[in-house]
Amino acid sequence: MSIFRDEADRDKFVEYILSEVAQAEAERAPKLADFERYRRQRMAVPDRRHRNWPWKKASNICTPLALINTNGTFGSLKSTFGVTSPRVTVKSQVQTLEEPLKSFNKLLNLYVTSTKRININEVDNTMLYDCGSLGTQFARVAWEKDVFKLKRQGEGGEVIEKEIVRKNSPIIIPYRIEDVYTRIHFTNIHTAPWIATVAYLHEHELRQREAKGIFTEVDKIFSSAPLQINEPKQ
Repeated sequence: MSIFRDEADRDKFVEYILSEVAQAEAERAPKLADFERYRRQRMAVPDRRHRNWPWKKASNICTPLALINTNGTFGSLKSTFGVTSPRVTVKSQVQTLEEPLKSFNKLLNLYVTSTKRININEVDNTMLYDCGSLGTQFARVAWEKDVFKLKRQGEGGEVIEKEIVRKNSPIIIPYRIEDVYTRIHFTNIHTAPWIATVAYLHEHELRQREAKGIFTEVDKIFSSAPLQINEPKQ
């Protein structure tokens, strides 16, 4: 069921959101240049390989001060928020639930730390590193169900299709600050009229979503000129 009354209503929304995204892009351009510089400096990478001072084509090095400060800040955040054990604790005021909750807490922490589930330790590394060096971090909590189908031959020679669920659990998705779009005067994302995030998809992923009815006219993407995408750096 479409959320739009008709095509005219849809076109009006598309025109509005494209205009908003264009303005957001212009507003954040100066700050994005700063973030690109911070990402380079925190890896102690110079802005150019050679410099012409004090002599022509002199070697160029980058003072590792930003790298040292970034690693120090990350280590402090990690030791404060990332090494607590257990990661999650559930308590109850009902005394008869104390023993059952021990088993529940153990299971819950296995889900939180498992690399096949939430994988909080790896997520923490990304979020705390960017938060310490760039000043903020955006993340989304979602539910992921990873399903694939396979076919095998039954005992009578018939083809049997089986569905395998590889993952069915909540996940935490950290976003690079460059991949989050909203207007600069929206100071609260919970009350902002809109907020957008960039998703990088391969062609086969677009085709799969088109087959499921999520996207339409995917061919138009590949028939048009390629876009200049801000590639992740450092």
